[in-house]
Amino acid sequence: MPGPAIDGQTYGNQAPPARVPVASYHAAPVVTPLPPAAVYSPGATPMPGAATPLPPSARAAQAAGKAISHAMLAGVEGTRQIGNLGQKFLGMADDVDAALYGKRALVVNGVAFFTVAVTAIEEWIHPRAPFGMTITTGLFSFLLFVLFVARLGALRDDDGNWSLGLVADRLRSAGTALREGLSAFGNASGPQRAAALGKCLVGLSLVGLALRNIVVLLVIIADELFDASIGTAQSLDETMMFAGMVTLALGAVCWLLGWWSIHSSPEAQRLQPNAAERDHLVAAARGLPILIDCTDKARALELAGRSGHPVLEALIKVLVTWQPRGAEKEADYQASLHRKLRRDLPGANPERERPIGDRASGIRGRADLVVSDSVLIEMKKGLTTTTAQRAVGQIQMYLRAWNRGPVMLLVCDTDPTTQPFLVKEMEELRRSRQAPVVMVFAGRR
Repeated sequence: MPGPAIDGQTYGNQAPPARVPVASYHAAPVVTPLPPAAVYSPGATPMPGAATPLPPSARAAQAAGKAISHAMLAGVEGTRQIGNLGQKFLGMADDVDAALYGKRALVVNGVAFFTVAVTAIEEWIHPRAPFGMTITTGLFSFLLFVLFVARLGALRDDDGNWSLGLVADRLRSAGTALREGLSAFGNASGPQRAAALGKCLVGLSLVGLALRNIVVLLVIIADELFDASIGTAQSLDETMMFAGMVTLALGAVCWLLGWWSIHSSPEAQRLQPNAAERDHLVAAARGLPILIDCTDKARALELAGRSGHPVLEALIKVLVTWQPRGAEKEADYQASLHRKLRRDLPGANPERERPIGDRASGIRGRADLVVSDSVLIEMKKGLTTTTAQRAVGQIQMYLRAWNRGPVMLLVCDTDPTTQPFLVKEMEELRRSRQAPVVMVFAGRR
């Protein structure tokens, strides 16, 4: 016999399923209770289709794994941030090193002298509260560290990758520079050797005395904070102080004697023209050909001999024999010629990166080289047609700002096709303005 029918369905002899309550908008909501969740019990058989709960040990291992994963991700992110910070610091060190190009030794010695002076004053006024010494020593140490990092950064290629090949190249370049320096020292005159040795000793003594402050600070910290006495440090401090002062005095004496001998020599008197002799120098420069090519040594030496002024004669002879070995950039050429001028013409007092002009005239710049306080040299390397036009514009600016003597455009390793343009423009300057300009091709390696 068929069972009862519910909603049009018959269920035979089976009991019909319970009717599911239907929610009504007019009655209270009906909440159907859910069956209780399964609770893990050791040894219990899981229900079919249900996820197997993890035991406490497995949950602990899972949590530990997640913690280790998060720690590794945090470490990777921290390493990346540290790497970015290191790259920024390396870039900053490169910028500082580039800004101090050609003046590194002067800046380091100047900061060292300031540090030593502050230390001496504080040891006399406040020996137990060296605040100034601490600050200046920290700044000096940081400067040395920045320059050291910049030297390390120079061992990277153009793509920023570290290169062992560059290490070998830098070592070879340093060895070459050392050999050339020793050779130049051996070929120098007595006064030149004395002046060079004196400057070297003064620089080393100032740096040593400035770094001695680190030992002094260690002794003070140990005495004030820990009531301890470091006998070795105190002995080292006394030794460094004595050696530094003796070296400083010896270097100063050698430097002053060498400088006085150089600048009082007859050669120095010839190479330092006064106001009247500068007029003669300007006239002599106008009498030279507009172009002097030092690759034709015989012709260049002939022009030097009949230049009519000792400054021009000596300068052209130096340019004929100048060979900037190992120079790549324009700054390297400038440094090479500056070294040769100081070695061959010490009485001419060659200067590099000399400021010229003033704010009032609106013309300010820096001359690459100035010889005998009268001849301004603007050096250009690898000129093209475009850069040659810019070079002529610079010469015009220097002619307005410089009134102490001739202006020389020194051209190195330049495309020969630019020569006619340069000659034409320089001839026009001399003809239209009576400008004492000369162009010299030199520096062939």
